[in-house]
This record gives sequence, structure tokens and C-alpha cells, in this order.
Amino acid sequence: MKIETARMEYDVLYVLAFNSNRKRMSVIVRDRQTNAIRLICKGADCVILDRCTHFGSQSKGAIETHLKDFAGEGLRTLCYADRVLDEVTFDKWCKSYREAELAMKCREEAMEAMAGEIEQNMTFLATTAIEDKLQDGVPDTIARLLRADLKIWVLTGDKVETAVEIGRSCRVISKDMVEMHLEGTTVPAMAKSLVTLASTPTLKPRALIIDGFSLSFALMPSNRQNFLAFATQCAAVIVCRMSPLQKALVVELVKDGVGCVTMAVYVLTYFSSLYIAAFNLCFTFLPVVARAIVEKTLPDHISTQFPELYHIGHTKVSFSLATVASVGAIGVFHAVVLTLVPLYFLDHHQGVLHVDQFADGVATYIGIMFVTSITISLQTKYASYVEPKTLGLF
Repeated sequence: MKIETARMEYDVLYVLAFNSNRKRMSVIVRDRQTNAIRLICKGADCVILDRCTHFGSQSKGAIETHLKDFAGEGLRTLCYADRVLDEVTFDKWCKSYREAELAMKCREEAMEAMAGEIEQNMTFLATTAIEDKLQDGVPDTIARLLRADLKIWVLTGDKVETAVEIGRSCRVISKDMVEMHLEGTTVPAMAKSLVTLASTPTLKPRALIIDGFSLSFALMPSNRQNFLAFATQCAAVIVCRMSPLQKALVVELVKDGVGCVTMAVYVLTYFSSLYIAAFNLCFTFLPVVARAIVEKTLPDHISTQFPELYHIGHTKVSFSLATVASVGAIGVFHAVVLTLVPLYFLDHHQGVLHVDQFADGVATYIGIMFVTSITISLQTKYASYVEPKTLGLF
């Protein structure tokens, strides 16, 4: 088989970042040879296919059939599409997008709306199907947990077919379980579905399967308690096509509504507020507290023997106008450097003109952590052992 390769070079004009609401991301590039402007988009099939008007030699139905077959095998799928933009259309959109970036109110919503405006009338390109293999020992571990009478819920953003197949492969759904799909397009319809499934007689353990769209109605105040009661009666629960916010709401529902110990394990890029709080605690609060506890200029018996040493406090030497001004100036300098350096290296040095604010913010925050830790280390002149009486233990 002969494979021909060609090298194509593009200039990146815009990056329309991914988020859980959009379920897609795009780049707008300019071909260096033809000077043509092209938008390339990738994302979930349910989003990409609805924004395509051309599907090449295949029909939309045939593509959806292939995607369903891939999902039935437990493969995770992505769809790709593109659109060629003329100069007039791009310049008009570019002007509107820049106005959205500078909006003082509802900036994120305005930018998302403008991204959705350009991601229309696309041509379908291809589909990828990737196998995400389970780690060794996962099925056996889950089987042991189930034998210990622990309830396991799977909360995922995957398609229904993919989530169910993964649930079967990791033994969350066993062969002797009855799979029950909970669906509802309105609040009353969801209430009716809950009553119907709950009253369905069966001697086998039940596995509840629900997608994110139906879950939004199940979590409504009039349905949430009935949903929780029915879900806790099932041997396994799989919730798919859900957003990170919905995952947090389900965890909160179970934690507050069930009088049992609940543990939520977040995988990949989804972090609960507890993890974020712990991260901030470790890198901002603890270093300051550690310095306050550990640093001592003199031992206690010396300090009490010579009261003259306390003149620094009542004379306000450490809180004079000059001291406060110098500390403030150093803080402003650090802020300017930590803001401009990421912008320079990310936006200009790497050749990307428009990097999203999240990437710049993360880089700046990491720099703040390093500067804070290094500053505390440099200002710590004396370190002593922590005595029990210092902590108030005795």
C-alpha cells in the first residue's frame, strides 16, 4: 500500500475553547499557501452532526448508525467537521467576537454565542473511535465492592451505549441484572416514568440507566426525592451524557438524602469543590501558618527576660508608612510580572495570538504560588521546633 504525505502549514487565528456546555472546540486557521481561512471543529457527535449541512458521500443516518455501532463496542467517539470562510464573513465575525471579548457584562455568554454563530453550515469530515481500556484489576475490584454490599454509581459524559458497554465490562452491570432506562422530556413525564419503573415487578436486581437530558427533569424539586428513592433501590446506576454540574448535583443529592457514608471519585479533569479547596489550602494558607508557627526570632525565656525586645510592636516599626509602601510596591511589581510573562510566552512566543483567559489565568496562578512560597522561604530567618505548648496542647 502506497501512502502519500504532504506538509501543510497554517497560522492559527482563533481558538474557540472547549467547555461542557459547548461540547466541542474549534480553531480558525489561515493556509499559508492559499491564504484561505478555514474553521476546523471537533466534538461530540450530537453537537457536530446538527451543525453540519454537508455529509459527503454518506448520509447523516448512515453516520449515526456507525456511531451507534462504535458506542455499542465501548468505543469513545469524536466527530470532525470544517468550514471554509470568506474574508467578508470572517472580518464581520471577528469584529463581533472582539466586542464580545471586551463586554463588561455576560462576557462568557456573548463569546459562546459568537462561537456558535461561526460554527454553522459545516461539512462533516470524519469520526474517530478510541478504545479506553480498563486498568488491570478493575472488574475484580468492583465485583468485590459489590459483594460487600456497596452501591456503585457511574457518572459519565459518554454516550448511553458507550456507558452501558463500559458498565458491563467493569462488572457494574452484571448478566443477571435487568437494565431499566429512565426517560422523560418533561417534569410530569419523568414523574410518570418513575412510578411506572418503580411498580414494575422483577425478581432480579435492577440497573438504572438515565441520560443527562432526562436527569435534568429527575432532579426537579417535585421528582428528586422519588428519583433518589428509586435509584437507591437499584443495584447499579449509570448516568451518562451529563455535565460536570449535573455530576455535582447528583453527588450532593445522594450525600444529603441518604443516611450512609458516600464517597465520590472524580476521574480525569473533573474536580469537586473539595479538591479545589484542598489545593488552595496547601499552596496558600499552610505556608503562611507554618511560618507563623515555626519561626521564632528568640527562644521564649530570652523574650520574657528582656521586655525591651517588644519595642518593635508598640512603636509600629514594622507597620510604618514606608514599610507598608515598600511591601505594596513589591506586590504591584509581582502582579505585573506574573500577568505579563504568561501573556508574552503563551500568546506571542508560541505564535498563538488569542489564547483563552483560562490558560493565562492558570499560568499566572501557578506563578503566584511559586512567588509566595519563595518569598516566605526568603523571609524566614529563624526556624525552631514546634513545641506542644505552642499549639496549645498542654
